[in-house]
Amino acid sequence: MKYLYLIALGGLNDIFCRIQKYMKYCKENNRLLFIDTRYSTYKYNIFRFLIIKDSIVIQNINYFRNINIDELSFYPSEVKNIFDDIINKKFIKQKNNNLIFKQEKVNEDVIVCCEAGGGNSFDFFYKNISIKNKIKEYIKEKAKLINVPYIAIHIRNTDIVTDYKKIYLNNKNLIHKYSLVYVATDNKNVISYFKNKNLNVKNFTQFPKLKHKNLHSSSLSCETKFKNLFTDMYIILNADKVILQSNGGFSDLLKECYKRKNNILYNKFI
Repeated sequence: MKYLYLIALGGLNDIFCRIQKYMKYCKENNRLLFIDTRYSTYKYNIFRFLIIKDSIVIQNINYFRNINIDELSFYPSEVKNIFDDIINKKFIKQKNNNLIFKQEKVNEDVIVCCEAGGGNSFDFFYKNISIKNKIKEYIKEKAKLINVPYIAIHIRNTDIVTDYKKIYLNNKNLIHKYSLVYVATDNKNVISYFKNKNLNVKNFTQFPKLKHKNLHSSSLSCETKFKNLFTDMYIILNADKVILQSNGGFSDLLKECYKRKNNILYNKFI
């Protein structure tokens, strides 16, 4: 058996895009795909909370600990010397930045690549990802605390800045028609701003005590981050009206999901 060991970097949308890219390569080249997300901004094996519905993907994080790697050949060849570090979460990306794979055909048993990068991950998310029950159960409990109908607003305002004050002013009349406004955001200041407009604001995000560049790179546990993220998605998809004007990979995924919200709700959350 031949493999591709993907060290997927970045946030959730970046990870989905990298997996999507290399699933296609592996299917075309008869390889199994192993995905290591412990070097991403989550610093954790995210597949404790998600399932990829494709047999080409190895979802046992200990897979390579249980086979004799001495019998395997590697591409690039020098990666064999650091493979133990990689599987034991001791890989230092800054000192080993040559794991760029150009998707050429190679004969070695294990291709190792380390890659980030975004794009459109909707098709991959829709067709291949299942959310595990422990996350879905949490989401349903939070959703019980929301009275319908309501409007949902998504504001990303840390590493990517959104002019949320302009969004409020441009949509003021619509927003104030609703007795409840759900504000999905990575920035506490955004929540405070909308509350100060005499609005009944809900938000279920668990923010870290210390300030961080963005939530998914904060010190919060990976489980908490996934509960935050998919709770926001679920509540947005169930809203009577939405305002989705932020940029970024996850923001774009939300927009695509909302266009097909009934399918996503049935496919992912039931």
